Amino acid sequence: MASGPGFFSGLYDFLASPVRLWRMHTRLVLLNPQEARLQNIQKHYQEHARRVQMRERMKETYVSHSPVRTPGPICSSAPVSMESGGLFQPLVCIWLINVGLIMLLVLLSCLWLLVRQHTFPDSLGPSVLGFTTISHLLSGILHICLPLFMEMVNTLYLKKICDRLALLKNTASQRKHSSQPTEQSNTAIGATIMDRVYTLIFFIIFQLQWSLLSSFLSSYKISYLINVFAVAFMYACYAIEYRWRQVPGRTFEGYLVHILDHWTYFVGYGLILGLGCQYWPDFIGSGGMFLAITYPILVIGALGSRSSPSTATLTWLEARLARLFRFALVLSMHPALFCTNLIVRGCVGAAYQLWF
Repeated sequence: MASGPGFFSGLYDFLASPVRLWRMHTRLVLLNPQEARLQNIQKHYQEHARRVQMRERMKETYVSHSPVRTPGPICSSAPVSMESGGLFQPLVCIWLINVGLIMLLVLLSCLWLLVRQHTFPDSLGPSVLGFTTISHLLSGILHICLPLFMEMVNTLYLKKICDRLALLKNTASQRKHSSQPTEQSNTAIGATIMDRVYTLIFFIIFQLQWSLLSSFLSSYKISYLINVFAVAFMYACYAIEYRWRQVPGRTFEGYLVHILDHWTYFVGYGLILGLGCQYWPDFIGSGGMFLAITYPILVIGALGSRSSPSTATLTWLEARLARLFRFALVLSMHPALFCTNLIVRGCVGAAYQLWF
């Protein structure tokens, strides 16, 4: 999955994600022979249309009373619309959806603030306290539900990216082993929608419990480090899970074991995103914009990373830290699993009662 198992390997893989994205895009565009053929035909059509127009202008100049039209097919000079097969089109769609949702939330928050100023001009009173409580409650619900909604909407376009990367890998394997048939990779994003929702809920609860722990600490530096770790770890787990699901037969339990074995790599891979979210903490604003643009690159970088087994070893300090904090990581996963199972069972039971 990565070039190394440690923290610095994860950080390097994230920093190399834009270059990896550009290389995969160019390889996919060159891999599509139909597009190149259509581009050549389009150039010939444009050249032919230009010559026909020049011929008609010359004849209209010398024979003004009866212009002669050249027989033949009328070729339009408009470009032929075709999907390039690269990665930029679905990536831009993801960016537009995410930025549009953030802008909608900014507009709603401004309207909510105007309503508060016109309805309660005084800053004191029980009504103002109730309005403020409702505002904080709605803000907390949006901070939890909006990433879930963005993730589910982006899944469609991320599946297109997975399909195109699977095509690229199958073509590369066919060139290396032309005599052996290549096995189709599992391009589904998760085994089922329920499995994907379960993963999202689990890591959100996991991040919330670490953030809750940091709020009770008196040291600002330790609290800041815990918040950066929680956010970086959560988004790295989201991103690398797309790569994990491409191999058939893999389960969420196996993914948790994989996380525990390489958790330092996960923290390094999501470190930039964690620092950015702490630097811009307001999700409805600059923080949301940063997350909307950076997170898809995090996912595509994980999808394009090499899956060869790593030969690098951890440093002595990193190995000590990995063993020291692995036990705390395992303990922190138990309440998150319990709460996730409770929520999923409650939702499934409620849906069953409403349906039947």
